[in-house]
Amino acid sequence: MKITDEMLFDHAAEARNIWLSTLPSQEEIPAVSYSKSFERKMRKLIKEQRRSPQMNKILCYMKRTVAAVLAIVIFTFGGFMTVDAYREKIVELVIRVFDEFTQFSFFSDHSKSDIDIDNFVQPEISFGYIPDGMVETENRITSTGRHFIRYENESGSFFQLTQTIVADGQYDAVMDTENSDYTVGTINGIEAFFNTKNGQNTIIWTETNMVYKLFGTPDLDELKLIAEKIEIFSE
Repeated sequence: MKITDEMLFDHAAEARNIWLSTLPSQEEIPAVSYSKSFERKMRKLIKEQRRSPQMNKILCYMKRTVAAVLAIVIFTFGGFMTVDAYREKIVELVIRVFDEFTQFSFFSDHSKSDIDIDNFVQPEISFGYIPDGMVETENRITSTGRHFIRYENESGSFFQLTQTIVADGQYDAVMDTENSDYTVGTINGIEAFFNTKNGQNTIIWTETNMVYKLFGTPDLDELKLIAEKIEIFSE
């Protein structure tokens, strides 16, 4: 028996019904839960697909030029400052914005001979405010000279401070800013960067040639209070 295209066309609907009848009903399909990260990526993908290809190309170009624009603004502003004011500006900052995170690159023109980084002693830190119930669980200086302090309580809440010297090179700090609440403000009159995501908060700021990164579970107002009450004792 020869099977023709006409025969296949005539029986296609019947074959479709037989195949559909073998599939489980909607009630029999188990519920599937997806991670928050997967859901965020899918929402982002759907949003991108709704935009025209030309708009996606423009947005991609804009993101890639943000770092260059910020760098131009920073160094142009420095050109208008007096010589004395410029010399007091120890650390320069360039911000790069990516899809899933923001990178802060800190640069210093101070050489090792200026700071003697090999024999450098981190300034002592005292916390003027510590949330009730939190105790110091870690206080160490890494082999790269980074000072790390952590406080925790019995319920698992915590905050940690990282103190890093910027000398003779570059130090990079990263914030997970994808779908986060990101703002710019001040800590004791110094420009600072605030980020809130998944119930945890981060603050980054600089003082002289040091970069401070405070991270933890206290709400942003309380974390800011911790930062503002930090006392730094330099020799």
